[in-house]
Formats: sequence, C-alpha cells, structure tokens
Amino acid sequence: MKKPTIHALLFIGLLAGPATAQQKAFDWVRDTDEMVRLTPGLREKTHLYNPGQGGNIKLDITAQKPVTVAVAQRRDWDDATQDPQAIYRPAVMDRLQYRCVQEHVVSTTYSCDLPASDDSMVLIVHDERELDRAVLSEVGNVLGVRHVAEAFGNTNEVHLQYYRWSCVQNCYPPQFRGVRLAKEKYQLSSVLKLYSLPLPEHEGEQVDVKLKSPVPMLVAVVPSALAEQLYSKPEMLQSAVAGGICQQRAAQSVNFGCELNPNGAAQSLILIPEPNVSVPAKAKAQIELTSVKCVANCRARAN
Repeated sequence: MKKPTIHALLFIGLLAGPATAQQKAFDWVRDTDEMVRLTPGLREKTHLYNPGQGGNIKLDITAQKPVTVAVAQRRDWDDATQDPQAIYRPAVMDRLQYRCVQEHVVSTTYSCDLPASDDSMVLIVHDERELDRAVLSEVGNVLGVRHVAEAFGNTNEVHLQYYRWSCVQNCYPPQFRGVRLAKEKYQLSSVLKLYSLPLPEHEGEQVDVKLKSPVPMLVAVVPSALAEQLYSKPEMLQSAVAGGICQQRAAQSVNFGCELNPNGAAQSLILIPEPNVSVPAKAKAQIELTSVKCVANCRARAN
C-alpha cells in the first residue's frame, strides 16, 4: 500500500492541529509582592495597572487590622491627592469612583475585572481605623515627627501578593519547517546511488521522496553502514533491500513518505536500476528529498 506523501500529511496536520497538538495551559502564578504600612484612616496607592490592561486581576491580601480594598482611575486619584493631606479626608476620598470595593479585609484573595481604558488603574488600600487627625497632627508638630502614628507603633502592616495570568504548561511548543535535503538530475548507470539521511530528531520524522526515471528503479532506505558495503559487494543488494524500509520496486514516477527508523543508527537512501533492466545511453533520473525539521524549541528525542 502506497504511503501518503509528507506534503499531504502536513496539510492534514495543519487542519487537525488545534485538535491534536498539545495546547498551552494558563493559570495564575505568583508575581511581585510588597508590604504596606498604614496609619489609621490612611488611604495608600499601591499597585499600578497599565492602560489597556483590561481583564481580571488577582492578589492575596493579609492585614493586621481591617482594611478596605478598591480600584480607581489613576487620573482621578492624582487629581484628588494634589493636597497630600487629602488621603486622610473621607470627604475628598469618598468622591472618587471606585471599582470592586471589598471592606473589612484581614485575609482574602482579591480579584477585580478591570475595564479596557486609556488611563492606568491603581489599587487603593484604606486603613479602616478612625483617629482624630487634628489631634494627631498637632502632636506631630509639637514632637517634630511627620508620621506620628507610625512613631507611636500604631501601624497596620498589609502584605500584598500579586499574581499574573501566565502560561504554565506547553508554553514553548516545538516549531517545524520543511527543508530540502537533496535535489538533482543525474546520469543513470548500474552503479548504486546513495543519499545519507539525517538522524531523526522527533518521533514519526519522515523523508519525502520524489523520483522520476525513464527506467524501473529499486529504492529503499537501509542502514548507512550496510549501504557503504554495497559498492564493493553488489551481490548483497537483494538481502540489504529485503531488510530495509520503504522499499519501492520498479519505481519510475513515485512520490512517497518514508518514516525513518528511530533507533539512532545512520540511514541512507539507495537507488539503482532494477536488475536485468537496460539503461539507455544518457538516460537521467530526477530525485528530490525533503523533510520537516525542528527549528525552534526543539526537545531532545528520548533514547
């Protein structure tokens, strides 16, 4: 039975690729993390999400004291916090448009579906504790301490572990490209013609053989060590062909794919006019050998 050509197999493979190829698998993976120290009532801008980065975000949050977590437009935040004291003023901060507000957080996995936007989005963490800011500011002025709540040991440590959506399996599949191993038109004679073939790099690797000859040809793939002996011992030809693969007898116009033996031994393609065939003077045969080789992200073939 004639084997399908490698071109036909490649065409079928392109059509069936999405169903048979190993698909990339994605999941959340740990990214950067940070520790934020909040004083009572403080709102802190933490992570920045770039413009256009629509889609889901995820992070783990652990806090010593309850906090509120939300997302806002960076432009709105920057406008509202031109006065540095505004981060302590609910009357100013509460006017912002927040998304995905989650209150009373001590330990949680936070997620939010960000919209596509031409402005960055910022993650805001708000310490829910109340404190008389006027009294605290006056104490700070007297003591000459800028962050007096922190100086008094009244900070709320909040740990933020960010995640990113990333490929976790089959991330860099091998890439293949068709290559020409040989193409020539040669003078026919009773002398054996031999082509060394590359060692297979992957399971199922094939060599595509195209042959046109005016006379019936014997074609086969045999171990290279055996093929070399046929020059000095032509009587071994029939037994060598019998033990070879991809035999074609009386071939004149053929196009077939030959799957190479994956045993690690060098292999060669041999061609010769069939025995007892008269070869016309100046008769020529055309041969072309092609294959598909891995060109990127190649994996070593298991022995």
